[in-house]
Amino acid sequence: MVLLNRQLGRLTVLDVLLLAALIALPGAALVRSWTRRNEKPVAFVYHDNRLVGAYQLDRDQSVFIGDKTRPDMKIEIKNGAIRVAESDCPRGICMQAGWVRTPGRSIVCVPNRVLIEIRGERQGYDAESY
Repeated sequence: MVLLNRQLGRLTVLDVLLLAALIALPGAALVRSWTRRNEKPVAFVYHDNRLVGAYQLDRDQSVFIGDKTRPDMKIEIKNGAIRVAESDCPRGICMQAGWVRTPGRSIVCVPNRVLIEIRGERQGYDAESY
């Protein structure tokens, strides 16, 4: 037991650095999670693999995709959610997605080459299944 106490008393610089890292890493992760909690969800809208815009979901607005005289899609943002209100695609699957507000969710319209992706702090479930 005396031998063990003598060995514990001799900490090297690397031992101190290792202990500091073991204490600092969880602390940094905790601070990062606290600062990300205030992030509001943002909808990123892509058309033809190009970013059309990043839209805050707390501001009501409409976004039109396509030709200015006759747009292919009308996207609505209202009450913290986003949806495809109108689309000229054949099956209208993008409109059937309904209102989306959860970070990690997305709406895709393959015929119009549009992707709507919600980013922000995830709350709730990690995955969904239909």
